[in-house]
Amino acid sequence: MSRARNTRKGGSALKVADGNRGKRRIDPDLNAHGKPECPDYFSADQRLRWQRLMAVLPNKLLAAADTAIVERFIVAWQRFRDCEIMIAKSGMLIQTPTGPKRNPLLGIQLHCDRVMAGAGIELGLSPVARARLARPEHETDQDDAFKAYIFGDTIN
Repeated sequence: MSRARNTRKGGSALKVADGNRGKRRIDPDLNAHGKPECPDYFSADQRLRWQRLMAVLPNKLLAAADTAIVERFIVAWQRFRDCEIMIAKSGMLIQTPTGPKRNPLLGIQLHCDRVMAGAGIELGLSPVARARLARPEHETDQDDAFKAYIFGDTIN
């Protein structure tokens, strides 16, 4: 079964899976080491989200160099959530001297949503991104936790 043409650059495993139609040399991936570390400034909620996300991502998916991607996702998630709470209290429209206006929090929330979507793709948290991830040779309990997170048991 052939897949749709990959227009984005991918790792060597993805290029091999796509069939290397151009018959170009496939350079091996650089293996990054370590694992992302939770930033010191994170709140308790952000730390909990970090721990839960790290627990459900497949083994060896991320390295220390990916800390910024996870940090960006968690910070955007927290801001998105904060905006939702404030919008629930203040409403979609706010009163100004010139009349009702769209709540500015909606724009901030939309920006956070876009940041989460972009970081989520890089982390394999979307259906398309998951389809592009190379399958591990042996699935582990951690991989099952990832599947549960994605397909069912969500994190609050």
